[in-house]
Amino acid sequence: MEDSERFSQSACLNILVIPIKPARKSVYKSSFQSLSSFKQIKGSEVPGFSTFHPPPLSPTSHSIHINYHSNPNNIINDPQIAFSDQFHALIGIVDCPSHPTLEAANEAFNETVECLPQHIKPHIKRCWAFQPRDSDRTVANPSSQLVLVEDSAFYLNTLIADIVGSVLSWFADTAGERRRNDGRQSKLYGDLFLMSGRLKDSLTSYNDGLSQMRAPHDSFHQASAIESQAIAQVLLYWQKTDDVPSHHLIETPWSGICDKFNNALAVYTRLLNTSINKALSTSSTTNLTNLPSQNHDLIAIRAFVRATLRLSQFLLTVWACEGLNDNSLKALVEGVTPSFLATQPDRDSIIEHADKMPHLARSQISTIAQQAHGTHLFHLNKVEQLRVILTLIHLHDSIGFARKAAYFRQEVVVICADLVEASRNKSLIQSSDSKLIVNQLNDNNELLVKILDNICDVYGIDTQSTYLYVNGEESEATENVQQEVENNFKWISVQRDFLRDAMTVVQHLGDLNAVIKYAVILLKVYHASLPAAEQVRLVQIMLAALEALRRRSTTSVELAFWSPDLLLSLEVIPCTDETLPFATNSQQTVLQKLANTPTRRATRIAKSIAVQDEYVEVSATVHNPYKFTLELQAVELITSGVTFESEKLDVYLAPNSYQTLRLKGVVKSRGQLIVLGCRMQMNGTIKRDIILPLSTADEEKRKSKVRSERLEKRSKVKSTGLSSIPSLQRQSMSSRASTVTSMNDTRRATLTSISSGVKAPQYIEVAVVASLPTLIVAGTNLSHHALMLYSGECTTLRLTVENVSDVDVDFINLKFRDNSTDSLLEVIEEQQSKLIDTYDMEYTIAHEPVFKPCVDLSNVTIPARKKATLEIECYGRMGCNQGSIFIEYGSKKINENEQTYARQLTYPLLLTVQQTLEVQQFTALPLERSGMSESREYFGLWPTSPSMMSQPMSPTNQTQMSAPQSPLIEQSQLLQNLDKDANEFLFVVDIRNSFGTPFEVVLERTRDGDNYIVEFGVCRLVQPGLTARLVLPMKRTKLTEEIATAGIPSICERQFIISQASLTPQKERVMRELFWYSQEIYKKVRLYWREPVSTTDRPRVGSLNLYLRKHKLSKRMLNVVKLDALDVELINPTWERLELGREAQLQLKIANRTERTLKLNYQFEVSLDDCLIIKGPKSTHIGPLKPDEEVVKKVNILPISKSHLELRLVVHEEYQDSIIDTTKDWDLKVRNAVGRLEAVNSKPCIIDIF
Repeated sequence: MEDSERFSQSACLNILVIPIKPARKSVYKSSFQSLSSFKQIKGSEVPGFSTFHPPPLSPTSHSIHINYHSNPNNIINDPQIAFSDQFHALIGIVDCPSHPTLEAANEAFNETVECLPQHIKPHIKRCWAFQPRDSDRTVANPSSQLVLVEDSAFYLNTLIADIVGSVLSWFADTAGERRRNDGRQSKLYGDLFLMSGRLKDSLTSYNDGLSQMRAPHDSFHQASAIESQAIAQVLLYWQKTDDVPSHHLIETPWSGICDKFNNALAVYTRLLNTSINKALSTSSTTNLTNLPSQNHDLIAIRAFVRATLRLSQFLLTVWACEGLNDNSLKALVEGVTPSFLATQPDRDSIIEHADKMPHLARSQISTIAQQAHGTHLFHLNKVEQLRVILTLIHLHDSIGFARKAAYFRQEVVVICADLVEASRNKSLIQSSDSKLIVNQLNDNNELLVKILDNICDVYGIDTQSTYLYVNGEESEATENVQQEVENNFKWISVQRDFLRDAMTVVQHLGDLNAVIKYAVILLKVYHASLPAAEQVRLVQIMLAALEALRRRSTTSVELAFWSPDLLLSLEVIPCTDETLPFATNSQQTVLQKLANTPTRRATRIAKSIAVQDEYVEVSATVHNPYKFTLELQAVELITSGVTFESEKLDVYLAPNSYQTLRLKGVVKSRGQLIVLGCRMQMNGTIKRDIILPLSTADEEKRKSKVRSERLEKRSKVKSTGLSSIPSLQRQSMSSRASTVTSMNDTRRATLTSISSGVKAPQYIEVAVVASLPTLIVAGTNLSHHALMLYSGECTTLRLTVENVSDVDVDFINLKFRDNSTDSLLEVIEEQQSKLIDTYDMEYTIAHEPVFKPCVDLSNVTIPARKKATLEIECYGRMGCNQGSIFIEYGSKKINENEQTYARQLTYPLLLTVQQTLEVQQFTALPLERSGMSESREYFGLWPTSPSMMSQPMSPTNQTQMSAPQSPLIEQSQLLQNLDKDANEFLFVVDIRNSFGTPFEVVLERTRDGDNYIVEFGVCRLVQPGLTARLVLPMKRTKLTEEIATAGIPSICERQFIISQASLTPQKERVMRELFWYSQEIYKKVRLYWREPVSTTDRPRVGSLNLYLRKHKLSKRMLNVVKLDALDVELINPTWERLELGREAQLQLKIANRTERTLKLNYQFEVSLDDCLIIKGPKSTHIGPLKPDEEVVKKVNILPISKSHLELRLVVHEEYQDSIIDTTKDWDLKVRNAVGRLEAVNSKPCIIDIF
């Protein structure tokens, strides 16, 4: 059966139309179309008279229906059941120009008829010669069967009517005399009357036959008669002989016809389910044709299938035409497609149309039609199976049951593949219909592939994507197929198994394009469920098909990139610390500037820095999801922005593995470089661009929104089920795109505002700066990056750097870092130390750094491919064991108007600092006129025992490396020759040697602050394990109130809120004075050590100033260091001795050295009582004495006893004016917190009385 088989097949005369070769196809085709236009012949036009001819006075509606067949196998020949199941006439089409003569044409006709199988040879045969030549018209006709056909519709109608008349006469001859009480004979008459157009007579004969038939032997004929009654009733409705029942009288007017079909199906079903082993009864007196006997079960199957499909066709037509009306009757009788189905409606239209037919559900039609499909079909040959399944496909497509239609299409493909395979294996059955189908399949493989694609679409398998590229196309679209079309189907096993079958089919067909397409889909989408062997086999088949396709094609053919996206992540590989550029104007903290440490550089993942004309490396993580080794070719980066030359990489990925690739390229210009993804290809494929956004919070938000939209879309009925198949999704996306394009500006603005909450995808950004030079350390005066120093020692480190680039270095800056400085910075930042300790740490960082450059490097340049030497001074600080030298360099010429970038070269160092000498303490002692000899042992001038190795140096053995112009005096000589000045004091320092070798220690007195202009100094040799004391006379000093009471500063200009200890203003004043006078001491002395004997030209020297600063003045020492607030002096008289009882006069002088007005009184102290009378009051008042004001007075004395005595003047401050402090300034409060002056004594005056 074919889709074009008419519902009224049982009421039609079957005429076989065959070409008489040789014949032109165009002539045969046009002739067949002309004949096919005569599907009905009026009874009045048929010549002849017989039992089955129309009566002479038949109505004009009496018609005889004709079916024309070009294929001899269109009829299933079972004439024992229905007389319509055979060809009733044969017409041979002769192309006159293709034959030399009419006699030759007649002979060809006879030979063609003889070659036909016996069971399909009709009794009536005609040979019609089309396009006759003039010579053919003048020649006598060689046969009565040969007729010259002119190109005239009227003439064709006459010829066809003549054939119909001959067939009806043959009916009469064949039927013979009618037997009484024979049901089969009555059924035969009913069939003949039905084909003759005498519908009333056929119904009468059917009724007579049904009443005479007996089951089960007459079951086939009984069911056929009931089925023919239904067809006759439809024809009566069509001829309007009977009126169609109205809907007002009966709910479903077609129910009577359906009941007859159902009754016939019930009988066929019983026959199908009953095992009857004996053949059909041969007792029938009807000898229809000389046909071979048929198997009883095969006849039952054919009859059941035909009846089932006929009923489903009837219901489909009624459903499509919205009832049993003129449209449906015309479609049933004439075999035309209903207008609704002819428009090929979509699923929504079909559903809408189904609402108009509530009494006839689509599922009812499908249920009846599916009865024709079952295991019984396997008893039929492949051609019959194919016809049945094609009819089922057409029916289910018409009612919108796409998945069931896809299931049947799958069987069609399998059947066709079996036929093709059988033909190739030369095991094809020797039947003309099978040969014809195989030939058609071999010539039209696209039809089967189209069916397969349709099935894939229903199963949710997208086959519309491009899998092959021609004409030199270079790259594929970025988006993945499954990203474009959402796959809502979860039938993984169903889809995979069908694709396997499809692969087998297209391999049998030899369709290389389809082989590649289905192999790609299996590998790309369903690789997770395929074994390794099958994956390898699919790749081999695909590549072999591609090679064969390339050999056949005249243009280049490339395979689509058939793997899913392999790229998982991208990350810029940062430059090494030596080549990483950074902005030179980076903000530094005050402490970083003070310590000259490098700026901490923070790099972001999303944005990096690269240098022009240098490589940029990106780490790409790829995944091989397959179970075989995957070869990737020409893997490179996809970028936008500045010019970028990417290098290509070939790589093999192990099965089911993750691998990180290092992709790199050269940036050719400055600007912004955006890394979008990777471009790659496989063997035989085109290049694939894989775009990968950054996994940022906004990107995750965007993906989450997309997932939410898909879930929301999936939850709606309109977007699930068959509406979600790929083809409909593409149509939906296309319609949505056109809708959005046609929106007005207001609507578009609304959509923009809604989607503005999610940012666009972000990609890796790389800022490309101008070309920079590159330096390397070419040499150094150190070994293995290690340096050993004594504590306080300074040495010079020489680094030879080489410019290995083609860009000159015109900017060099040295930065340093060491662990001891970092510790100090950390303590300072915590702000938990005392202010004085914080100042000392800041001073250590600023003035005693571990590293500092020896010369100014602001004008140093290093040309391209040249070398230069940098000298760095290294200081041995205790606790420092590691450090780094950072050489920041760049080129300012390239970046004159832009941000300047530089690079940083790091040279790490390991330091070993050994403790040599320790400053244990220092003190300040006043110079006394007496007791100097007793203090020799205290000052360590001479050893107390022979074992004492700390000895003073002789002037002849002294060496001075730091300041040759400064005299070094032996300490004992210095003290013995010292002028006892009250404005000087002794500065005493205790030095201990904790090392294993002796050292010379030098203590010098300087002036002019940091310039270290040495006045003189002392030197001592300190033996290992011993302590030496160095004594140096120092001048007492006086600081102004503003300086002495100033707040403790911060070298790094950090602001302190308040003092950390809650001190009174008086105590704060004392603390500040101690601090500032200590700083004054540090400025005026210099303490260092040196080797006494050295094997080198320059002995090792080290400073001890840093260790000296760890000690501070005490309050007692402060009074020694400070100049007195008052200058009290007894001026020596001109006389040397006093005479007893004779008055003498003394002169005294008192000067105010403070910055305030003082009220004083003075008195005398005598060493011996009752020896001297001082005239005047015991305590004499001195009026207000302004700053820097002096007073000189004379006092008379009277000696009353001979003696030798000392007279001393003692000055006291009477009282201090109360200062009412109303200010809130803390520094001013401290400055005003002045205490009462202590008593000041003058130098004693020695008086001898005689």
